[in-house]
Amino acid sequence: MISMTLDARQDQISRIVLNRLGDKTEKVITDATNRTLAGMRTDVTRLIVKKEGIVRKTVFSAITINKANASGSNGSVDIMGRPLGLIKYKHTPKKEMKGKTKGGVKVSINQQLVQLKSTFVAIMPNGHKGVFERQRGIRTDSGNTKIEELWGASIPQIAARHEIVAKVQENAAERFLNRFTQQSNRWLGQNGAA
Repeated sequence: MISMTLDARQDQISRIVLNRLGDKTEKVITDATNRTLAGMRTDVTRLIVKKEGIVRKTVFSAITINKANASGSNGSVDIMGRPLGLIKYKHTPKKEMKGKTKGGVKVSINQQLVQLKSTFVAIMPNGHKGVFERQRGIRTDSGNTKIEELWGASIPQIAARHEIVAKVQENAAERFLNRFTQQSNRWLGQNGAA
């Protein structure tokens, strides 16, 4: 599991603005924080989908948001998950392979197309679809060549990469200041203090 936190530090916010907001300060900070957390989830999803070619739905479902509340202005984006089967990555062929599997399967890993020899796409009797590899020289009890499913990195492992964390944190800082400014102007405008 990886957790990306957002701490709405008031040292970046003008004391004059905070004084003018009065009792609405926590509401404005909480609203800005929660909108920023949602943006962080979008950024992480977008970057992983672009970089790894994993289906958006798979990435988005691994990410949860712990929203900030009025009593404290901290929130977090938690990313959990297990290693993903290579079937979740961009791959060709898409359909089940029957008979000879000479060329194997091509999988996009780190934006590079990798040719995996002795691999094939199959649907198991239980309905599970995956990218499998023949284990040469290893036989099962029934005498058949053993096959094994191939796995890639988990969503948290990918999200923990420096280039993803740095980009998400950079966007989050900018987004928070924009949202805080927008929310404070809105509240000040309603009270006639703008």
